[in-house]
Amino acid sequence: MLGPGEPAATNNAAAKIARLDNGTSNSPVASCNDIPRRKVDYIDADAKPLVLFQFSPVTGYDPEARSIPPRTSPPILIRAARADEASTMADLESAAAQRFNDIGMPHIASSPPTDLADLRARISEGRALVALDGGRIAGFAIYRMLDAARLYLEELDVAPEHAGRRIGVALIDAVVARAREAGAGQVVLSTFRHVPWNAPYYRRLGFVDLDGHTLDATLAAVRAAHVAHGLDESQRVFMSRALGDGRR
Repeated sequence: MLGPGEPAATNNAAAKIARLDNGTSNSPVASCNDIPRRKVDYIDADAKPLVLFQFSPVTGYDPEARSIPPRTSPPILIRAARADEASTMADLESAAAQRFNDIGMPHIASSPPTDLADLRARISEGRALVALDGGRIAGFAIYRMLDAARLYLEELDVAPEHAGRRIGVALIDAVVARAREAGAGQVVLSTFRHVPWNAPYYRRLGFVDLDGHTLDATLAAVRAAHVAHGLDESQRVFMSRALGDGRR
């Protein structure tokens, strides 16, 4: 994702801006009446000690049983990205983009990943998180502070082979935690309005659409940067989540 004043990572910068939209799960959010609540589905290795909860199905769950069957897979680990992981992150980004081929957006699917130097710069600045599933990088998020009150989620990618593990949710929760630590009151993003795993997905996580006609100067500058790189903003929407809101 490119923000105001940020250089284009590639000649196909418009397609790169859309990378926030890749790889997140579009499976329906389950009802708490149908499935058990389970502790520590992911661990934020860099956050202050917290007890984290997440709803997700458990194979073999019996509502009449006295206990929940043990997990069959380890929790997701979220931590700060490392410089030597930039290449793996770029490969994951390209793989996650391939689902856009299925909805007639090959220009997104075929766009080059973020330049390695740009990725390393974001990692060095402490603005990149990775999700580890079984010790392997399964997703990542990049973010930055817009101002003292708002954090901007620039990019979110999840590897296709790790779908169904709610890694996107875990990464978003970790980004929200960073926003709180920084004293921000909102997390903001820009995404495709009608792509099923984009705006509809984020709405289920507590994000709400912002009126494009009433954006403040900071968000208007972000939108202008998108347009300058050839992105069709009429197909996209800015969204915001007030901290403390959202469903998992």
